[in-house]
Amino acid sequence: MKSLLKRSIVSETSGDNVSCTDLASVDTCGHPRISGDREECVSSVMEKFRDLNLDDTLESVGEDDDDGVIVTLLHQVKDLEKKLKEWKAWALKKAMQVAQKVNDELAELKNGIGKLAVDELTVKILSEMENALRKATCQYDTANAIKLKLHDAIIAEKEKVLPQITQDEKENEAKREQEQGQEQKVKEPTLAQVEEEKRSKQAAEAHNKRKLEILRLKIELEFQQQKDDHQT
Repeated sequence: MKSLLKRSIVSETSGDNVSCTDLASVDTCGHPRISGDREECVSSVMEKFRDLNLDDTLESVGEDDDDGVIVTLLHQVKDLEKKLKEWKAWALKKAMQVAQKVNDELAELKNGIGKLAVDELTVKILSEMENALRKATCQYDTANAIKLKLHDAIIAEKEKVLPQITQDEKENEAKREQEQGQEQKVKEPTLAQVEEEKRSKQAAEAHNKRKLEILRLKIELEFQQQKDDHQT
């Protein structure tokens, strides 16, 4: 169970974890020099949002109905995942709004609006987008850290419970062996008594047979003696 939980944590953190260094992709765009560069910058940012994978589950952690603490931690993880999805939706919405503003600015640039004014607007929009990305990323990193702590707490709780279960099983096994030994001790005198009674019965039967044989021989002897006396 422990190894299963650890594999779940590794897969979730490797797939979901977004660090603040992802903002470097926005910083490298800098101030757009031409329309094509701006479009590539916006596309790069949008790809970063699409790559955010916030949908993960707790299928790798099995619930232990006998352990209330673990159940509580699992519910907290589920609530945290719900918040992560809400943050994802918010971040994507902000990105779409910023992208729309950038597209509008590009359209105005193509229509001949002054380049200086457009550049200032672009810098402002990109700054807003950078701040939004930084806020969403830091919130997501915090959520991932909390989630990892919850998983560690679940593993620790499992490690506490499993030795106790093993100890209980050992105690139950020892108790069963002790009970079986006591039953055997109770049975041994009974078996000895039955065996003794059997031997006594056999001895009595043998004695009775000998007595009957002696009586038969005595009767035959007396009969033969009377017969001999009668003949004389």
